[in-house]
Amino acid sequence: MASVNSQTLTWNRVYSSQLPESVGNGIQTFDGGYVVLATRFGSVGAGLLLLKLDRFGNEEWSKIVDSTSTGFRIRQSKDSCFIVSGNNNGYGLLMKTNSTGDIIWRRLFLINNEYTIVSSVRIIESGNFVICGSVSFPRKAFVLMTDEKGNEIWQRIFTSPQLEAYP
Repeated sequence: MASVNSQTLTWNRVYSSQLPESVGNGIQTFDGGYVVLATRFGSVGAGLLLLKLDRFGNEEWSKIVDSTSTGFRIRQSKDSCFIVSGNNNGYGLLMKTNSTGDIIWRRLFLINNEYTIVSSVRIIESGNFVICGSVSFPRKAFVLMTDEKGNEIWQRIFTSPQLEAYP
């Protein structure tokens, strides 16, 4: 017989929109609250959405930060800004916003002139970013390092029969 322990539910919220949304990622912020990265689909009001919550899940603000991008991962940098990875019309996306979601910079990457998705981002001790993702046709994985302003330092592409067979 198996035994499972779980935490008590602290709070539960539903944040509604008239447009369909897909949540990419959410993190706890330095102030004890949360920020959720989502993509809102549709025509007017669609795009990459940041939803900032307090520690109780109450909405502090929400903002479409980029009307043409899809977001996958979000991180908070030492200066309390947000780093977002994703896709923008076939280009890999790396973006930095301030703590209220205003864009500081946005970088687009096209690896080998192929459709590029940046699926993950990590901030390393130096303040640089390591991003991972894939290019397609045939599918290949890549790792890319940028400086703290999103400028490419180096990249590596990996290929294998298993990656190429992935749909």
